[in-house]
Amino acid sequence: MRLEFIKQVHKPVSFKCTRPDKSSTYMLIFHPFNFERKLIHYAIESVLGFNHAYFGLLSKGYSLKDFETPLLFKNNMLKPANLPVQAIQSEILAGLFHVELNDNTEIEDFLSIAKITFEVQQIKFPKLSKKQIAEVREKIIQLLVQWKKLQTGEILLLEFRFNKNISKDKPSKPKLPEG
Repeated sequence: MRLEFIKQVHKPVSFKCTRPDKSSTYMLIFHPFNFERKLIHYAIESVLGFNHAYFGLLSKGYSLKDFETPLLFKNNMLKPANLPVQAIQSEILAGLFHVELNDNTEIEDFLSIAKITFEVQQIKFPKLSKKQIAEVREKIIQLLVQWKKLQTGEILLLEFRFNKNISKDKPSKPKLPEG
């Protein structure tokens, strides 16, 4: 899947996602937080080989704007109770990596903190190693450096490749807390 981020000065980032079937979805990203979050998701889902998280849902035909819709008005399939487990896992990890980015420091014992976070939210902990954590961090920094080097009007072009080894996996619904 092809991802294009067009850098603008004093304007929102233009983001276009072209699916394997050549259909596309487009949005303007007004806040740096939302732009960073997309890059963080890209890093996580690429390194961990997630086929059923943010980019997997986009490839299935959801639009970028579907994810920006307030929860009350969201498409039923994009409500947390109906999302694949990988989508929830990716979002939790994105939150932790975003904290690191905003604090400009690594979370000490990231793996333990992540496990506790998943346990509290009653979501299955994904296979995650210290090496993968380092790879995600490195990929996030590389993407941000690439972005910073771009001039106005230039494009950060990324290719999201789906993991062929797990493409037969079916998305599963997360286990939600009772009550």
